[in-house]
Amino acid sequence: ATAIENKKRSSEIKNGRRQVSSIVWFAVAVFLLFVVCIKGENLWLHLHNFLFGVFGFCAIFLPFLIGLVAVLYALDKLYGTLTAKVIESSLLIVFIGAAIDIFTKRDTAATFWNHLVSSYSLGIKGGGFLGALIGTPIYNAFGKTGAGITIVLLSCVFLMLITGTTLIALFKAMCGSVRKI
Repeated sequence: ATAIENKKRSSEIKNGRRQVSSIVWFAVAVFLLFVVCIKGENLWLHLHNFLFGVFGFCAIFLPFLIGLVAVLYALDKLYGTLTAKVIESSLLIVFIGAAIDIFTKRDTAATFWNHLVSSYSLGIKGGGFLGALIGTPIYNAFGKTGAGITIVLLSCVFLMLITGTTLIALFKAMCGSVRKI
């Protein structure tokens, strides 16, 4: 009976830690949502501008993805660790920013550094500093079409990793769509 009680107690402690972590990450997501949506003043304004400078337009999606990860973690529906999912979500946001950077008109005469600086300055109108940091080398290596294909594929892979979608489930969904068509 003691081994069963210890196992139950250990499970309750683990569940309690998961719930606390979920609450903290959800609070972070809500805070980021307000920072992104409300310009504010003082430090708040600097955070707002920083998020848009770093993530560009995609800063809007960051709080929602972190909130989703927190909810999935609370429901114990997360495949992997919480930290890994937050990192994967952030990388997905960066890849979407890179897609914006790749697909928008660019100044081909600008140096790499100048492009990064201008991407930070564009804020909500672009893919952000990180999007340019990832998108520009891919664009330079593969050209616009190859870079577009590459970044969309990477985004899909990270979306699958975040949601825990398997290849089998993906193929079943694709087959179901093809049958309907």
